[in-house]
Amino acid sequence: MLSKASKPRKLVLYSKPGCCLCDGLKEKLHAAFSLSGPDPLHDVVLQVRDITSNPEWEKAYQYEIPVLAKVLSDGSEDHALIPMS
Repeated sequence: MLSKASKPRKLVLYSKPGCCLCDGLKEKLHAAFSLSGPDPLHDVVLQVRDITSNPEWEKAYQYEIPVLAKVLSDGSEDHALIPMS
């Protein structure tokens, strides 16, 4: 359970409409967030960003999506390309 002092963990998923790989990853993440266990993910907040809404995101990720980023404590993002093969 989250204590009042704990901050939720944050992830950002760079996606776009019609991306079946992105949709599949979103489904898997939401399923993982609902599981219980020794390190539950109930405190994870997922923000989905549509790369077509921001020219910088689209330029950076148009050939790479889905991209999952962990938001670090300083607000910066640690990006990971998700191999979908």
